[in-house]
Amino acid sequence: MGALSRTTRQGQLAQTETELKALVARLRSDGADDRAVGRHPKVRALRASAAQSRLRLKAIDAKEALNKKLADHKAARLEAKKSGGKKKGKKGADEKGKGKGKDKAKAKAAAPKDKAKAAPKKDKKDKKDKKDKGKK
Repeated sequence: MGALSRTTRQGQLAQTETELKALVARLRSDGADDRAVGRHPKVRALRASAAQSRLRLKAIDAKEALNKKLADHKAARLEAKKSGGKKKGKKGADEKGKGKGKDKAKAKAAAPKDKAKAAPKKDKKDKKDKKDKGKK
């Protein structure tokens, strides 16, 4: 059931739920108790399929919400560009140069200070020696 569209997945969910209700009703009419109905393999499979469909529908909802948000953002950007307004979130030309030194200082501080803890670098001579040994 690799359906991506909402209508297809909703149809599958409805069909699974009707099959599940019919099966549970048939099992209860045969005299099965709640525990036996819950443990029936077909009931468990139908419940799992319904849960999977619900989960997929949630994912479809999330994706549609994200697409709508992105479309609204794009429309707002285009509107701002047409009106000649200031772009939101971008730094001005006078602010571009500021703060670069701080980033480099943070990167150096984050680097390991002890060379023994840092990963050892391999020498090119070691590689050449290994190649020579393999050829002999």
